Amino acid sequence: MPGYATHKAVGGLTGGAAALVCAQGQPPLLALAETVGGCIAGQYAGTLPDMFEPGISSHHRNTCHALAPTAYGATLLFRQVGDAQDTLRSQAHACFQLAAGTNDGVQQFVNIAAGLLLHVLAGAVPAIPAAYLSHVALDAATPRGIPFITRGF
Repeated sequence: MPGYATHKAVGGLTGGAAALVCAQGQPPLLALAETVGGCIAGQYAGTLPDMFEPGISSHHRNTCHALAPTAYGATLLFRQVGDAQDTLRSQAHACFQLAAGTNDGVQQFVNIAAGLLLHVLAGAVPAIPAAYLSHVALDAATPRGIPFITRGF
């Protein structure tokens, strides 16, 4: 049975990969910021099912580990990724424009930092459902498997 460290590592890799794929067309620095955000968010999202249903035994898998609810939830979230990223990226662009329009060094720094943070968050958006799916996929590959809807079904 994959443990916490495995789920965290695979979630981070999966989240980073999902963020990188969604960052296509972004300038390299901003794509890097989004990939970093995907890795960080993926590490935590990759362990979410076990936070909801702690892995005290191989019988702990219930609805949060189940195939149908996970697939449905991930589908709903993935449909929202583009809109959420567009919103975060446009807000980041506004921050960068504010930084370019001022001569105050502190204000420039704050606006650039805020813009980069918004790109990090844009990378977290696709990473969360992708890393959650990676957790369920790893657990599905174990001898115990995962339920379809809930334990026993």
